[in-house]
Amino acid sequence: VVIGRIVAVDDEASAGEQTLSYVTRSITPRSGAQVLEVDEDTGDIKLVGPVNYEVRTSYTINVRVSDSAEPPMFDEGTVTVSVTDANDMPSCPPISANVTEDASIATILKNGVFCQDEDPGDTLSFSLSGPGNADLEAVVSDSEPRAF
Repeated sequence: VVIGRIVAVDDEASAGEQTLSYVTRSITPRSGAQVLEVDEDTGDIKLVGPVNYEVRTSYTINVRVSDSAEPPMFDEGTVTVSVTDANDMPSCPPISANVTEDASIATILKNGVFCQDEDPGDTLSFSLSGPGNADLEAVVSDSEPRAF
């Protein structure tokens, strides 16, 4: 997915006499190379992997733009790619629990429900139900992992 473009101006390239190439010198942090790349021919900045605002809010790309002259002329610049926050889906790994049919009300199950949401301040709601029983609900007001 193209998320931006580095634009360089060169009179000879504009006249069609030369071409420009865009070479990534570095991406900070280094893990940014797994999520961003620069197209050497167009300067397009592409998102090639997942980003997560809760893990990293920005990446810095150092790029060298060269013309096709002999010897080539070049310049370097930096681009900062900012990650904006989005509503993350809560994650709940699947569980399995067994209870005997003669278990008393309020029996504590050995396996818990472990869910979390990376967005600070989000509230998770849980609904528990079974055949012939009224629905139960649990509400958590923070994003810390909880066991029920």
